[in-house]
Amino acid sequence: MAKKKKKEQEFIAYMTSSDVAKMAGVKVSTVTAARTKGHLHPASSIGNNWGYLEPEVRRWMEWREKYPPESRRWGWNGSGQPRPHGVAVKSEKK
Repeated sequence: MAKKKKKEQEFIAYMTSSDVAKMAGVKVSTVTAARTKGHLHPASSIGNNWGYLEPEVRRWMEWREKYPPESRRWGWNGSGQPRPHGVAVKSEKK
């Protein structure tokens, strides 16, 4: 009898919140806040733990560079969404 070759299974590596925080150079609470606000999208949820894929983390890191915290602090109605260019911060409006 001929032996069947076993198919190699591909495993998806999920990153934990602490892994993401180390990669991005931020605190775990920043990762949690980004997930809550919808800026960082988890790929899986196992109990209380969240799993993230590396491409999504890299996208979030680029987004953070493009829109630093001080540029999105107020946002529209306190949403935290970045303001479009040309719109002044509330304290600067006259």
